[in-house]
Amino acid sequence: MGPLFPAWLCLQNNIDVLNISYTNLTGTIPEWFWVVFANATSLDISYNQITGELPHDLEFMSVELLELRSNQLTGSVPQLPRRIRTFDISRNSLNGPLSLNFEAPLLQLVVLYSNRITGVIPTQICQWKQLRVLDLSDNLLAGELSDCGIKILKQGNSCSINNSSMAHSSSTSPSSLNIRTLLLSSNSFSGEFPLLLRSCKNLLVLDLSHNNFTGKLPAWISEELQNLEILALRSNTFSSRIPIEITRLPAHQFLDLTNNTLSGTLPQSLVNLKAFTTIAYHGATGNPFDENMMENLSDNNLAGPIPEEIGTLVGLINLNLSWNLLSGKILEQIENLQSLKSFDLSNNQLSGKIPWDLSNLTSLSYMNLSYNNLTSRIPSGHQLDTVNIDDPASMYIGNPGLCGHPLPKQCPGDQPNVEHPIRHHEDGSARIMDFYLGLLVGFVVGLWMVFCGLLFKKMWRYAYFTLLDKLYDKIFVFSILIWRKWFNKAGES
Repeated sequence: MGPLFPAWLCLQNNIDVLNISYTNLTGTIPEWFWVVFANATSLDISYNQITGELPHDLEFMSVELLELRSNQLTGSVPQLPRRIRTFDISRNSLNGPLSLNFEAPLLQLVVLYSNRITGVIPTQICQWKQLRVLDLSDNLLAGELSDCGIKILKQGNSCSINNSSMAHSSSTSPSSLNIRTLLLSSNSFSGEFPLLLRSCKNLLVLDLSHNNFTGKLPAWISEELQNLEILALRSNTFSSRIPIEITRLPAHQFLDLTNNTLSGTLPQSLVNLKAFTTIAYHGATGNPFDENMMENLSDNNLAGPIPEEIGTLVGLINLNLSWNLLSGKILEQIENLQSLKSFDLSNNQLSGKIPWDLSNLTSLSYMNLSYNNLTSRIPSGHQLDTVNIDDPASMYIGNPGLCGHPLPKQCPGDQPNVEHPIRHHEDGSARIMDFYLGLLVGFVVGLWMVFCGLLFKKMWRYAYFTLLDKLYDKIFVFSILIWRKWFNKAGES
């Protein structure tokens, strides 16, 4: 359809659904477009190369679905139509703050990720009762999230109980939100774990990764967010211990607390995470969490042994406890994790032997036990012989007490790899025979090439026999001269 925006569309004012995505459109959207399609219910112009800014006010339109993702649009987010339900303008270059442009009570899906939006999330979020999905990840948003009245309610409950305080609490009690997916990663949000989430009873997916959140992880997570399946909090500054309440989430299947400052020991209540399944999860915005059924607690300050209860998580696919202060042994119960594909305990203080039963993990495709205090012989066989085949030694380096293949250090009692003398003699004889055989073949081939040349090339024959005649004459003359010389000497004597 492209490259220019088709002019004939200006006559199509009776269209209800317009989908011109993936049509190689370039340039800006003409002003008449918004007027002509003011009564349309669905507009999709995604995956083109459209530039320019959107009108500041689209409130006059009747559109319910507006998708403009993956273009090159700039400017600020416009005033949205009041009937809109789905708004996706992700993967553009929008800038400026999220002002009061969301006076749309029917909004269900808002996807603005991968832009340059600044400012804070407007307090109107507390009024979006129909909202199911909010994706603001990969922007320049900052500040704290609104608590939607939770903090006031908490303060009211802590005061003395009287009629006035009860009335105040009742009037400020926030109603619950229906958000199922909240994605706020890769921004600059700050503050403690958002109290807003206490109103999100139906939340399934929460991603606060790569922000500046601080403080403790609250114990109320298991009470208020019982439906939570995915919790991603990596690259913040959450501190203190991991609350055991997190392990009591009945539907939990993805936990990522990487790169925080969490301390203490791994909770033994990990056994409560048995709800891990093998069903791949795909987020409501179409972005799959590829490493589902994952427990990633790497790059923290966790100490102590690995709890034995971890062997009950038979549905676990990815386990990463690297870059901590864990001590003790690698548990033999790891053998029970037959679904395990990735296993990383590197950069800890683990000691003892590597269990030989690890070779029975038939799904294992990645393992890293480097930089610990492990000792004894490295196990081999079965699945372990197929892991990291490009550089198998990298799985075990940094453990001075380990020995055996694939490390160069041999274990006590191993026989050095010395060549047997008889075999060496036999190999030497074989090499000599090969030399003479090659010499004979080369001689025969060379002779045959000369013969063929003389046989089929007339000029070669003339030159060859002329050379032989000259050589014969020289030899004959030389022989006569030598004969006479010796004969004369004999006669004189």
